[in-house]
Amino acid sequence: MNKSFTKLTITLLLIIISLVLLLGLGGSVAAGIWLHTYKVFTKEELVAEIIVGEQMKDENGNEYFEFEYKQVKEKSVLEDIFSKDEEIEQTRFEKAEEYMAYGDQIKVGGEVVKFHNWLIFLGFETIYKISRIEGDYDSVEKARNAPERSVFELNGGTDSYWKGLEKNKGKYNFAVDTVYGSFASKFVQDEERIYGLYITKDGFLLDELDELNYTN
Repeated sequence: MNKSFTKLTITLLLIIISLVLLLGLGGSVAAGIWLHTYKVFTKEELVAEIIVGEQMKDENGNEYFEFEYKQVKEKSVLEDIFSKDEEIEQTRFEKAEEYMAYGDQIKVGGEVVKFHNWLIFLGFETIYKISRIEGDYDSVEKARNAPERSVFELNGGTDSYWKGLEKNKGKYNFAVDTVYGSFASKFVQDEERIYGLYITKDGFLLDELDELNYTN
């Protein structure tokens, strides 16, 4: 009787220990999945830097500003594969381009292909093209009375490939969630500001950079 009780006790203890280990393993796996999901769905990749000068007025009282645009250099496939994490932080830029634009806002963006969430989870990243940057206004009246429209084409503008992709999006429904134009904007301030243009799973995002941690 005592032997049976001892055996039963040991068996129950082993079952309890096994369950605890399985629960711990399951918790670790669940935590890993959650962290991966959080990372891929909140990822922001820097794709350009924009230095926006202070708001000014011309001799006729029209608002304008000057800005500098620098696009991030695309890495080759080999660079992407063999780059270390610390090397990825050292972002390199294309040659800076300088512009003058009428308006009190800067607006930049282009075309975006967003995959279904299950593909984003598996690591498929948003496909994009930065195609336009421009000066804009905070009111319709200002825009109507503007001396000219300040719009600048980037990377060849919106080409026939992107137009065709949007038109025939139905052919790719199994993988593509949507194809659309995405633009981000910021008001021009009374002093120079440096902004980073990011691509996210939902399109373009323009956010101020506090420090420059990048190399040209």
